[in-house]
Amino acid sequence: MDYEEADFDQFLVQVYPKPEVFNRISKIALRSDFQERPNVLMFGLDSMSRLSWQRKMPRTYKYLQEVLGSVIFEGYNIVGDATTAALIPMLTGKSEVELPEVRKHFVESEYVDSYPLVWNNFASKGYATLYSEDEPSIGVFNLRLNGFLRPPTDHYMRPFWQALWESPVHRDSPRYCTGNVPNHVYLLNYTKEFFVKYANVSKFAFTFGSELTHWDNNPGEYIDADFVEMFEYLHKGGFLDNTFVMVFADHGARYSRVRKTIQGKMEERLPMMSIAMPKQIRENYPLLWRNLQRNADKLVTPFDIHETLINILNLSRKSKVHSFKTIPRGISLLDEVPANRTCSMAHIDMHWCTCLKQLELDVTDTHVQKSVNAFVDFLDRQTRPVRHLCEELRFKSLLHAVLLIPNEKVLMFQKSIDDDNRHGNFSSHINVDHAHFQITIATSPNKGLFETTVQVNMTSGAYTVLESAVSRLDRYGNQPACVQDKYPDLRKYCYCWRLHKTLTVGGKPSSTGEMPVKRWP
Repeated sequence: MDYEEADFDQFLVQVYPKPEVFNRISKIALRSDFQERPNVLMFGLDSMSRLSWQRKMPRTYKYLQEVLGSVIFEGYNIVGDATTAALIPMLTGKSEVELPEVRKHFVESEYVDSYPLVWNNFASKGYATLYSEDEPSIGVFNLRLNGFLRPPTDHYMRPFWQALWESPVHRDSPRYCTGNVPNHVYLLNYTKEFFVKYANVSKFAFTFGSELTHWDNNPGEYIDADFVEMFEYLHKGGFLDNTFVMVFADHGARYSRVRKTIQGKMEERLPMMSIAMPKQIRENYPLLWRNLQRNADKLVTPFDIHETLINILNLSRKSKVHSFKTIPRGISLLDEVPANRTCSMAHIDMHWCTCLKQLELDVTDTHVQKSVNAFVDFLDRQTRPVRHLCEELRFKSLLHAVLLIPNEKVLMFQKSIDDDNRHGNFSSHINVDHAHFQITIATSPNKGLFETTVQVNMTSGAYTVLESAVSRLDRYGNQPACVQDKYPDLRKYCYCWRLHKTLTVGGKPSSTGEMPVKRWP
């Protein structure tokens, strides 16, 4: 449709029940089984820590606790950088590197359809499924990845958001609105209507909102009252009587001034995660309910959420007990998570682990200087193959340096000395073959802020920077515009040449520009 010739006053979207969905379900199970299987409603917001949720969305936070009885997980820890590193483990039980190649600029790259997404498990068990997400330009599976060849769920909202975003009505509307309708209302209503239209069958819904909170947490307060209204409607209508409700975030704020503080650093790594178990399941499976409550202050990850979802499909299975030696990467939160679980056991890289002590270091420390050099070399290698597009970044200043130290009990733990794994045998001998230095540097000419953890092999003297342990702390806007489509993985490293023309004369650095300084000055 030619939007320039159309005259829209308002966009409309609805969930239209599909006969093929009911036909598929009828072949899997008898209608009498529908209500025995619990529904799942997952609703996430981008970049919201648990504490940020309390600050910006207090009404929702209170409703989750006091009305729905949600368990809020204070030790929920991310396992990687940005949204995909949070949601891929949650939805597949695997990390991105363990799955088929689906990145945009790789030869023979596949579509995300090849991923073992958990909503397929639910569909195979007789569930109607929904995936809705706003902000199509930064979609979870579309920013860096190839997206889907076919709709991934029975109801998929992306086509609607693409049409809305491209329309002159949206472009001419106040921020966060299309016409007189706040954009988040479409997301909430679509999710709500899915539960209404499929009232008599089991349902799995995954909804994710980015627009309000991705760049700045403060606008999150705009959705607070409407969020509560949606839950009140579903709760009073009985739609949540047999529904697990998971309200969560992918990570905390990754930008803004607060991220440059220790508080901001911790909050990025500790996003919101809550689970409400319906009353009838609490009564029918009291052990599962007790386990869920006990795990509220344990170290848990997105891998555990995936195991929890799989567990929901088989609530009657025997609860698993994990000893210190058999703690898997993912543990259902309906089982009890061991209290002695460490970041290493949970497959959380040192850079993202919040269970650490930090020792402040002086800039003259030899390890710090070598770590900076290793990191600047790493930044150069990322964009060297596209140097015709991206300018070489130059070291400007060191802002912060710490030595990351695991808790002494973790370092000294040898084994459990009782059958119940309640008492540990600790040795006074600590053998550390690797050290980890976390540094924050400023770069030019992009005015960038980077944080990384450098691993040092104390035997060989090698300094290693892993891409999974690099955070870009400033908002880089259109700096990587020249690689956005073809090389989206380079967005946080690329500063396009055309943006720096004012500092060059005849293609070479001018006398007032900064010359490349790769090594520690």
